[in-house]
Amino acid sequence: MNQRQTSEGGAPAVAERIGCGLAAILFVLAVLLPSASFAQDLDPEMEEALANMDADTTVYEKTPVPASSVDKVNLDVHWRLWKRVFSSGKLGIEELEALMNDAVSIGYRNLPDYATAVYSMTASKVASGELEVRDASKLYEMARKLAPDIPYPELAYSAHLARNNLGRMPAIVGSYHRGVRKGFIWLDSRMAWELKIIAFALLAAMVALLSFLLAQLLRYFGIVAYDCARFLPKGFSSNQTVILIVALVVVPGLLMRSPLVSMLILLAILSLVQRINERIVTVLLFGALIALPAIDARMSEQLTWPESASQSLMHAQYLHCDAPCAADVEDKWLEASDDPVLTYTLALTHYRQGSEKQLENVIELLEDQESWPAPMQGAVENLWGATLIAQAKPDEGIEHLEKAKKLDLTSPAAPFNLMRAYQMKNDGSAASAALDEAISVNLDSVRTHLELERRDVNSFLLVEPLAAELFVQRHRERASEQVSLVSPVWAALAGPKLPLDRAPLLGIIGVLIALASLPLYLSGRASSPCPKCGLARDPEDAPKTGNHRYCLPCYHTFVSGASLAYEARVHNERVLGRRERFQDVMRRVLSVVVPGTGHSQAGHGLGGFVITLLTAFGVFVLLRPMGIWRPPYELFSENWAAQQSIAWLLVSIGAFFALTAALRGVSPTETTNRTSNKRGIDE
Repeated sequence: MNQRQTSEGGAPAVAERIGCGLAAILFVLAVLLPSASFAQDLDPEMEEALANMDADTTVYEKTPVPASSVDKVNLDVHWRLWKRVFSSGKLGIEELEALMNDAVSIGYRNLPDYATAVYSMTASKVASGELEVRDASKLYEMARKLAPDIPYPELAYSAHLARNNLGRMPAIVGSYHRGVRKGFIWLDSRMAWELKIIAFALLAAMVALLSFLLAQLLRYFGIVAYDCARFLPKGFSSNQTVILIVALVVVPGLLMRSPLVSMLILLAILSLVQRINERIVTVLLFGALIALPAIDARMSEQLTWPESASQSLMHAQYLHCDAPCAADVEDKWLEASDDPVLTYTLALTHYRQGSEKQLENVIELLEDQESWPAPMQGAVENLWGATLIAQAKPDEGIEHLEKAKKLDLTSPAAPFNLMRAYQMKNDGSAASAALDEAISVNLDSVRTHLELERRDVNSFLLVEPLAAELFVQRHRERASEQVSLVSPVWAALAGPKLPLDRAPLLGIIGVLIALASLPLYLSGRASSPCPKCGLARDPEDAPKTGNHRYCLPCYHTFVSGASLAYEARVHNERVLGRRERFQDVMRRVLSVVVPGTGHSQAGHGLGGFVITLLTAFGVFVLLRPMGIWRPPYELFSENWAAQQSIAWLLVSIGAFFALTAALRGVSPTETTNRTSNKRGIDE
């Protein structure tokens, strides 16, 4: 049999704890998160609306859909009225609905300022006991309607329920899940969150690298020196071998004035004798070097997003574009009329104004564009079809809407507008079928739009902004500046002679060394640390020890002691026992200083690295919870998306493993060899 049997001491216990934790999390998510079918259930109000529509005998005139008659000042009037009503002790739901209806009518898609004020004032009244939790939920629902694409009303509602009604756990988890999902769609929050996650992950990876490298140095340096002395010519002594390895590590770093080069060379040398789980960590670290320039470019995109042209276009589509905004968009379009995102933004701005002249401008813009990227074609066809319906041309509009429906299966806009076109043609059965199709795509969006009573272009028809990824792609392609966060740190560590674009080369070399040396471990030709004393366990001693997990001195001393003289056995027990106690104390101390380091030193490299990485990440989040830059609507709290709670959880996990290691110790990994052909595998 070609086999090396390995027992991992404390590793099963660690893996069991981690596995149980993950299983519990998955169980909670599976049980508590609302399913897609649950989210699409029709409530009684929606059922009644659909029934009324089926029974509707209204004859819709084939006349143009007019522009909005609402003025922007109406929003301020409704808002002042709601504040007065709310201050008197009433909820003011009708006033907020009137505010929302007027906002939609003049082309506002999201009202984050009003939504933030609503849930902030609601939370203040709940905290003071002036408002019941049940009534507060209605106001949080209105805040979500005022800003349907913004994550913060959802997250605020989840936090409200968590503070006041833990019995509604499915609603808490569901609202939190929706908020996080919206947060990674809404680009202002997504860019800030991703930048924070990547920056803290890189810092945590640096801490974990230093911890892992220290642990591996303490565990394997003597083993590497012993094996090198075995394979080098007989003229080399042990001291000369150590000096040669130290020179191989230090000299290149001194010549290149790069401490990073010395650390990477040391890691590559130690990988020659690493176990499988430790070798995985080494490959991951070198792999991070390969990806480092790409990560730096991604961080540059996130840093330059605020105040960028692409952000202003996204705000024009997702928030509102007033007269100065429209003029700015048109000026930019005159300079770059070949930009499809810019062209669509200008067309959508004209459409929302809704006048006959503006609708004609929309058709001209869409016709003049030579080509549209494939991801945009569904939105373009829907806008084209909606514009034709607004011009009382339902037959022409239906052609474009049918194309839009096939091109974009995730948007309810095209089937909803088809319903309006069929209503204009007095085809009730086709209109009802189109509505059913729209509901099957997105119930909430259709419900909100059906509740609007005005007959203007923004209330009667449904035109959505472009997908967020298109703005990201445009920003990536047209960014006017590059800002590097990694370069200053890299220059300090790698030195002046090693630019950042050489990082992938270093990573590839390291990965090749770690993989090329794997046969040494698998074939059993590399020594391994003795679990008793930490000295090298020579594979050639396996026949003498009966394939025992101890090294030869520990085997003679603790297993077959009768073969030694009494004085020699007593001396060996004292010396080797002192080494064993030192190894145990060192692992405990390392675990307390940096959680996970003791596990890495004991041979549980992957588990130790993960513990260190997660703990360091949690500490960085607690030290700077708002990240590098923050979206404007996160200014009111440092715990959006429960990030500090998650950070405390990560730190608590690290502290748990650290205290467990300090009190109970960390059992080192153990290895036994088959002497038939010395091949090996991990258990």
